[in-house]
Amino acid sequence: MVALLSFSLLTNAQLPVAFQDASGKIGYKNAAGQVIVQPKYGDAYNFMMGLAAVSANNKWGFIDINCREVIPVKYQKVVMLFGALGGLIPVEMNDKWGCVDRTGKEIIPLKYQNAISGFSEGLAKVALGDKWGFIDRTGKELIEPKYEAAGNFSAGLAQVKINGLWGFVNKYGKETVPVKYQLVTDFTDGVTTVKLNDKWGLIDTTGRELLPVKYQSVRNYLQGLVAVELNDKWGFCNKSGRELVPPKYKETGYFIDGLAPVQWNDKWGFINNAGKEIIPAKYQEAGEFNDGLAAVKREGKWGFIDATGKEVIGLQYDKLVSNFYFGTAQVSKNGKTLTIDKTGKVVKE
Repeated sequence: MVALLSFSLLTNAQLPVAFQDASGKIGYKNAAGQVIVQPKYGDAYNFMMGLAAVSANNKWGFIDINCREVIPVKYQKVVMLFGALGGLIPVEMNDKWGCVDRTGKEIIPLKYQNAISGFSEGLAKVALGDKWGFIDRTGKELIEPKYEAAGNFSAGLAQVKINGLWGFVNKYGKETVPVKYQLVTDFTDGVTTVKLNDKWGLIDTTGRELLPVKYQSVRNYLQGLVAVELNDKWGFCNKSGRELVPPKYKETGYFIDGLAPVQWNDKWGFINNAGKEIIPAKYQEAGEFNDGLAAVKREGKWGFIDATGKEVIGLQYDKLVSNFYFGTAQVSKNGKTLTIDKTGKVVKE
């Protein structure tokens, strides 16, 4: 059975209705039940923005709501991503991909190895042979396919890879961050973590080192701070590279609402972003704050504390199932999973 969706102001009752004959072929009837397309399709998809993909003899095309084949049924594969691609439709023929518009006009030549899945900041990555580059919505190659791999554009930059190393290019193809790193991550608030010679650091969008590439490990930049590991100890730096909390903790979580869980002396407590120990290290385990509360575990039991360290929900649960989100959390007690509110009241068993 093929289900059809409405388009624009049309109702389901106004759309063509798919039907199958005894042989399994699919045709269409109008709202009055009259056959308007004799059964000839082997497969068909829902209408999406006024078009439906149909297949015959292992080839694909599109019909409109009047059942006219507006895009010929001649392609190996088609992809329905109208909204993501601004009306362009990825199609494959002779093992090459490109894009047509809603009338079937070829906009992006069918010569690429990949189906275009979306544009980021006006550009889409494409593979020609085994190299990657970028095109605009008209199909113009703005950045020559010469990279082993590429990411999507974000904040005006995209990750690119040459000879196994990574860097960043801008929309004009200029390598603003040299292609020299073992690994890079996407920029957040103008900074990103990079790996060089098996050490990690922090750079800005020009490639300037904000944090020396000397750390064993870093954790992604979040709420203005990045966690860093040096000599098997963890601390925190800001985006300027200043060590706000020297590496001295065995383990750490992330700062949320100004507090982060940290482990020292094999126990967990919480520090603020100045490195001051706000909640003593006395817990077996501790999580980040969510909804103003953090889950903590002591003597095998879980409960919740507030930002002052007060145990507002007593440590009585066998397992933590999920932290607080939108006023409720899930915990397990005596084999039962319970949903509790921020007072500890059970709202669902």
